Parts: sequence; structure tokens; C-alpha cells
Amino acid sequence: MPHLLKLPQNRAGRDFIVGDIHFKTRELHRGLKALGFDQSVDRLIAVGDLIDRGPGMLDALKLLGEPWFFTVKGNHEQMLIDAYRASPHLPYSAHGARWWLTIDDESKPMIVDKLDSLPMAIEVETAQGVVGVVHADVPVGLAWDDFTLSLANPQIQDVALWCCR
Repeated sequence: MPHLLKLPQNRAGRDFIVGDIHFKTRELHRGLKALGFDQSVDRLIAVGDLIDRGPGMLDALKLLGEPWFFTVKGNHEQMLIDAYRASPHLPYSAHGARWWLTIDDESKPMIVDKLDSLPMAIEVETAQGVVGVVHADVPVGLAWDDFTLSLANPQIQDVALWCCR
């Protein structure tokens, strides 16, 4: 799994960063339309938690295939990955994941692999410098460059996913 995704400066369009989506794709698309989001040049960067809670499961998962959409792994993705890897045949519906019970068994490994391939952090080059994106936090006192070099460390990943859990 790549721990860091580096995005070059978007010289043709704009970059937008969005918080937890939680399957609420209708609201997301309504907001993007209001902003005049142009899929041909703009990019949307999400802080993870694409899954769970809302009604737009298929639309949210389809975002992962869009060339203009980028996301880090959130704690909801990690909880699903951990539960599936530990016991793939047990039903999992915690934390708003009842949707998982509707997914056929043949599709589950593909979805888990896709979610597990998400980076822990995204670095976006801008005209003003680098912007870092994580789901929760960067450890206090750790510079961004040191953080990105430490992303293979499980304790650092825990802070990136959960903050002060």
C-alpha cells in the first residue's frame, strides 16, 4: 500500500478538499455543482471516511474510480478492512456499516483491497507550497516531512486515522 500520494500542482483548475463523506454523495454533488466544479480540470481531495452511514453506497464507491477524485484512508475504511481481514465470513455492520451486509461475498475482497490501497496521507503541491491531507491528525511536534517518512509506523498510522484515540 502506498502510504503517501503526491499530487502535482493543478495548473489547469482548482483543488477542493472535503471532509468525511459517509456515503452522502447527493449532498456532495449538490455542493460541487454550487461551486462550479469542473471534472475535466478540478480535483476533489477527501479526508477519508467515504463509507458508512449514508444512502449513496454505490455512488460513493464509484468515486474511487474517478480521475478527479482522491482520498486518504479514514478510520471507517480501516475498521472495515480490519474486521474483514480478521473474519471474512462474519457479518460486519458496526459504525454504520449495515450496507456491508448487502454486498455479495464475491465483491467483498475487491472492495476491501481497493480501500486498503488508499494512502494514509496526500501531499498537494500548490503555488503557496505543500498542503498535507490526513484523516485525523499529525503527531504533535512532528514536522510534515518527518511524518510522511514515518507513515509505515503503526503508531503514526494510528494518529493519522484516529488522533487521540
